[in-house]
Amino acid sequence: MGTRIIGTRRAVVLVLCAALLLVAVAAGVVVASRAVTHNRAVEQTRTELRAQAGPTVAEVFTVHSATWQADRARARSLVAGDFAEGFAAQLGRAPEGGVTAVEWRPGDVAVSSAQADSGTVLMTATVTTTRADAAPVTEKRKVSASFVEIDSRWLVTGAEVLA
Repeated sequence: MGTRIIGTRRAVVLVLCAALLLVAVAAGVVVASRAVTHNRAVEQTRTELRAQAGPTVAEVFTVHSATWQADRARARSLVAGDFAEGFAAQLGRAPEGGVTAVEWRPGDVAVSSAQADSGTVLMTATVTTTRADAAPVTEKRKVSASFVEIDSRWLVTGAEVLA
């Protein structure tokens, strides 16, 4: 009778444990890979919003009486969702009350939240309102703006002037 190092049942149990361990490690790798991919997408969103949010908000709200139709058409192409519907009336008319221009110049932009295809920023802007019968008035504004990425373009889905 020969010496057995390991019993058949024990060998089967060890093989099953090794297989389960291998499956668990593979699942962990998949989960970690997805997390890394998601984190990269969120960081890409943050980078893109820091660069594009200010100029996009400025384009939405800037209007000149001489070019208001083109200005408003461009603004309509930069908004989406409920904001586009709610803001549509303002984007269909010329500046009112003797205003000849409203010029937004973006300042600092900070991303307050980000997902792979959406985000919210807090930003500053310098807004100059020019009237035909008065000197230009310049104000500093703080704005919270939300965005969604559609077809590789960041569109405004909400904006609130905070101060």
